[in-house]
Amino acid sequence: MRCGQHISTRKDRMLLLRNMRRLAVALPLIVLSVCFVYWKMTKTIGLNETGEKLVKPKLQPKNIALLKFHPMEFEPEVREDIQTVDTYKTYIPHIIHFIFISGLKGKVGIPGYYKDNVNSFLHFNPNWKYYFWTDISARQLIATRHPTLLPTWDNYPLVIKKADALRYVLLYEFGGVYADLDMKCMRPLDRATMKYACILTPEPFEHSTILYRLPFLLSNAFMMCRPKHPFMKQAILSLPVFANSPHPSAVAGPLFLTTMFKKYNNFQPGDEFRKKTDNVSNSPFFYKGSRAEDHVESIYIANTHYFMDSIDTRVDFQRMCEGPRERMVKRGCFIWTKRKFGKTRKSFSYTDHNWAHIYSINNSTRMIPIESVIPGSKLKIWQAEHG
Repeated sequence: MRCGQHISTRKDRMLLLRNMRRLAVALPLIVLSVCFVYWKMTKTIGLNETGEKLVKPKLQPKNIALLKFHPMEFEPEVREDIQTVDTYKTYIPHIIHFIFISGLKGKVGIPGYYKDNVNSFLHFNPNWKYYFWTDISARQLIATRHPTLLPTWDNYPLVIKKADALRYVLLYEFGGVYADLDMKCMRPLDRATMKYACILTPEPFEHSTILYRLPFLLSNAFMMCRPKHPFMKQAILSLPVFANSPHPSAVAGPLFLTTMFKKYNNFQPGDEFRKKTDNVSNSPFFYKGSRAEDHVESIYIANTHYFMDSIDTRVDFQRMCEGPRERMVKRGCFIWTKRKFGKTRKSFSYTDHNWAHIYSINNSTRMIPIESVIPGSKLKIWQAEHG
């Protein structure tokens, strides 16, 4: 009996030794595996070795990725209204400026086919003031307030260049909203005048990328700004410098405005291809400088869905998007294809552009007096002696 017990105990000892040897081999592997899993978890969820949350340093603008790393989209989808603040004070005065400089003798007022567009602003903004600017009042204003600009103004060979230049003077002197006559209003503009000191909007990205090979092109067909904004002052002072630019749009139009925006925000070469450095609003993805969007001297770039959603349908984008294309054009064609197969107007749109090219008139164009559209109690036609 004792002999059997001795044999059993010996076998148990041998078995125990074998298990201990196996455990000695396996234990380091287990420890290494646990450490590796923990290390991976800390990297994934952003913890350091002590379990504290890691705080990544902010990237300086020069380290932001270039546009080639963007997704195909140029701006977020609009799922909410433009941001505002709860206040009775407005940054942007409730004034709407319309311009029509005919350049043709006897052609005064506005072309009759723009009556409905003007009425749309009156309908949705009944308590606003309306300024109408003609050949005469425009020149009087420039001669009185900006006499050094007058030689440049007088030497513009085309009326569209005069109208382009005038809008910067109007927004600097009076503030408010400038709208081309082929713009249509679809909602009250009051909400958009509260938070931002100055609002510009890009042309549809199909235009900038396919027609100009640019990542963005700012439109001067619709602009909102407080009076005496330094950006508008910069634009006015720069008009003589660009007066002889070979491209008409670079004289005082969208190309000029885009150049002014980049200068105002101290863009360096290549900055137009950078991503914006914050996501505090649904503005387009491109970089816009270092100022906060709601700073008193900033320019807020609105999502195109708010003010400039439609493309110029007279452009043959179908043909331009056929065959081999460079990357910038491919992105524009992607947006155009998306628009063609399902892009719908958002309920938050304030205005839209009909792209009628408003200065394409001739002696047969029927004109109507602005007084027949805007009631005298709301209409102001500026005269130098009255200011």
